[in-house]
Amino acid sequence: MIHDERCHRPFRCRAGSPGFAVQSLLGLDNIGVFDRSAPLPDGGHLEQSDGTSWMGMYCLNMLAIALELATENRAYEDLASKFFAHFVYIAHAIHDMGDEDLSLWDEEDGFDHPYILHAGDMDHRVDYEPAESSSSLFGGNSNWRGPVWFPVNYLLIESLRKFDYFYGETFTAECPTGSGRKLDLWQVAAELSRRLTRIFLRDGDGRRPVYGGSEPFQRDPHWRDLISFYESFHGDNGAGIGASHQTGWTGLVAKLLQQSGE
Repeated sequence: MIHDERCHRPFRCRAGSPGFAVQSLLGLDNIGVFDRSAPLPDGGHLEQSDGTSWMGMYCLNMLAIALELATENRAYEDLASKFFAHFVYIAHAIHDMGDEDLSLWDEEDGFDHPYILHAGDMDHRVDYEPAESSSSLFGGNSNWRGPVWFPVNYLLIESLRKFDYFYGETFTAECPTGSGRKLDLWQVAAELSRRLTRIFLRDGDGRRPVYGGSEPFQRDPHWRDLISFYESFHGDNGAGIGASHQTGWTGLVAKLLQQSGE
């Protein structure tokens, strides 16, 4: 059970209760194949692991902080060891839950499209949607983080850079997929950074993808240089979606620009 202080009522991640709120508390989307406010087609309950990766990141961040503090105060060395151990436990849980069928990753399902689950004589599916959600199943725009959401992309870029630091130029990957071009992971991270920053930059026609078909923001000299930081971005054309003031996370583009300069 998780208690949400914002509305002062408990939420259980079980069928028949408003379990979608648990997702919100974890900072993740509430998109899924089922309406979690209704009973499941075949009964039972949902067990969700979508906060696991965030907790792994939390442990690594706390480990880095503890190591930095330990240079001045050795008392923090024990905390560093604790957070490292917790990260190992989480990583082990992701890769091996004692039963291959219980792993948090299904090699056969993988990702890319669409995901279809047959239950209760119905096909429940999640399709790729490039912009706002086409369904109000979970209330309003359930796709409000969109296909291009800066926090996830930024974490991916940071992870690629860390792996490159370990593997170096000896480890390469095809980028883009199908191109036949091999890049090391640092170069892959740089390419992803360039793609994200180009959302805000003018193209050859003088248009910024972030403003899509909004002509005043594309052409009017009074508006065209006032950059907005939207919640997410259209997966096909880069147009901004949702609120335009999300400098808290979309502002990460400034860090990407700084790293590119370095």
